[in-house]
Amino acid sequence: MPPVRAAACLLACALGFAAAPAAAPAAEVNATRALSPAEAQLRIAALRAEIAHHDALYHQKAAPEISDYDYDQLKLRLRDLERAFP
Repeated sequence: MPPVRAAACLLACALGFAAAPAAAPAAEVNATRALSPAEAQLRIAALRAEIAHHDALYHQKAAPEISDYDYDQLKLRLRDLERAFP
């Protein structure tokens, strides 16, 4: 596992986020509301790192690890967190 991906996974696990397919929308909204601003910034950083990892795999190596749907869900989570914690 590349270092950026490993770091993102460790950070996500430390914050209690599972590396699983997208959660139900209501559960995701509740999880976002439960975050402190500091936790949200850590989660935002982890999502950015994870998205950058998948961008590199897709665009530079033509070897994606996740489906387009799962990638889109990561982007939506990031957008929602950035809106909730500007």
